[in-house]
Amino acid sequence: MIENNQVSRRTFMKTASAGMLGLAALGMAAGCAPTGQGMADTNGGSGTGAPESWDGEYDFVVVGSGTALVGALTAASQGAKVAIVEKGKQLGGTTRLSGAGAWVPKNQKQVAMGLGEDLSDEEIMGYMEACDVYNGSTRETKQDYLDHAAAVFEWCEENLGMVLDSGLVGDYTSLPGSKRAGRSISPVDANGEMIVGEQLFGDILIPQVEQNGVDTYLNTEATELVLGDGGAVVGVKAKDGSSDLFLKADKGVLLGAGGFEHNDPMREAFMSVPLYGSLSVAENTGDGHRMGVAAGAALANMEAYWGCPFYVLGDGAEMVETATDWGDYAGLPGAIMVNAAGKRFTDESSGYPWMGMSFGAFDAKTCSVPNLPAYLVFDADHVASFGWPANEESQPEWLGEYATLEELAAGCGIDAAGLAAEVERYNGFCDTGVDEDFARGKSNYTSLLEFSLPETPETPNIWLGKIATAPFYAVRVGPGTIGTCGGLDVNTDAQVLDYEGNPIEGLYSCGNNASNIFGSAYPGATATTGQGYYRGFKAANHALNLGLLG
Repeated sequence: MIENNQVSRRTFMKTASAGMLGLAALGMAAGCAPTGQGMADTNGGSGTGAPESWDGEYDFVVVGSGTALVGALTAASQGAKVAIVEKGKQLGGTTRLSGAGAWVPKNQKQVAMGLGEDLSDEEIMGYMEACDVYNGSTRETKQDYLDHAAAVFEWCEENLGMVLDSGLVGDYTSLPGSKRAGRSISPVDANGEMIVGEQLFGDILIPQVEQNGVDTYLNTEATELVLGDGGAVVGVKAKDGSSDLFLKADKGVLLGAGGFEHNDPMREAFMSVPLYGSLSVAENTGDGHRMGVAAGAALANMEAYWGCPFYVLGDGAEMVETATDWGDYAGLPGAIMVNAAGKRFTDESSGYPWMGMSFGAFDAKTCSVPNLPAYLVFDADHVASFGWPANEESQPEWLGEYATLEELAAGCGIDAAGLAAEVERYNGFCDTGVDEDFARGKSNYTSLLEFSLPETPETPNIWLGKIATAPFYAVRVGPGTIGTCGGLDVNTDAQVLDYEGNPIEGLYSCGNNASNIFGSAYPGATATTGQGYYRGFKAANHALNLGLLG
């Protein structure tokens, strides 16, 4: 659950001691408190002092290489000397595993595709604000993206070889101001064929890194920011095997080290729902968050995450990597999600971000979070039409099979009477074609699922299918993530802010290391990576005074 406590938490973040927060939530809890030599003070924060000599001197040092790679390439393409410090064995981070596109309102690709001009700025802003139901980012932040994102990605195409094209993927919700297709642009190859992150990095971005002379430090963990006079960030301390490595950054450091979803103490400190899985790389342990806080940085929107339902395997105690439901199973006819009372609680076809958020709804009447635990329930006809969940080739051992719904309820701990009544009600909706409870089939996201539907006789609503044919199946489901997206508080130039709202000189952040541009929202496909690329560009543009935006 992401509670609507942004104001109270943000107020706390702005007034609490940086040292206390760093030790309690990010340092001692994670077993990695700053150790610095010559500790320099900055608004209550601390980091390591400058070494006697540097192991490398650069204009711009980038920590992480997912969406932050755009920041590195922006700087290098304009003649800056750039280094990338990457904890993993290859460049790309989680972005390399993704679709790697960008959600860009007002992009001109949609016009070329025959999808027409975008809506007015007022309508688009209305959509962005309506999606951000917990007010996780400011109107100024959203407006900046709305004003400049299209121009930034045009520049990336012209200068970084990062060709993007509009597809038929629409916004993830049907709120006013949404568009059914066109705002999400995806990378394509030289033939105009859509590609994903692996090809984007391997064939386009990494060759650009080499051509632009960017130094890369792989399998190297950044551990601390190096602070100069007055607390300005002047470099990075990293661990290269057993040796310390000090890299000087004359113009700035960009933290783009991903989220903190693989850091148990940080999840427990900041997340109000358990996360049962993540699709991100294991290196995302909040290193950049910790480093920023140690230098005096404020945090924002820390409960936010890019939500996605996961099947809960075993006792659900450990994070899993593959058992994901993107809505391409639960959202198809003949399956419903219910809580322990046997009640549906969401539109199963609404798309993975919104389904993921619905698990955390609070019930004031019972003073509980009733949708945890939750279960996906379906029947034999669903299996015959769509196969097994998680794209398993045969029935997975973690999927319960039952002769009757009563046995299913008993096996899962679901209220039997509640489940029977709910299935009867849902089956009635299948007859009329109208989901009176959650308007299933009305979401923009259903346009992404249509390819999964087999040839079937005409029905009143193709997204509704009865649950009636034994055997019946059930698996526990719960919230998971593509990555957390709360982080260092930044301004519209991606400068990291301290607890008084002032920029920390020389420090920038992007991607899931920074607080999400869209707040608590996931407005459309590739919004995850798009906002990261954008801030990487803005950081390089500001740090090096490039003047690339009018």
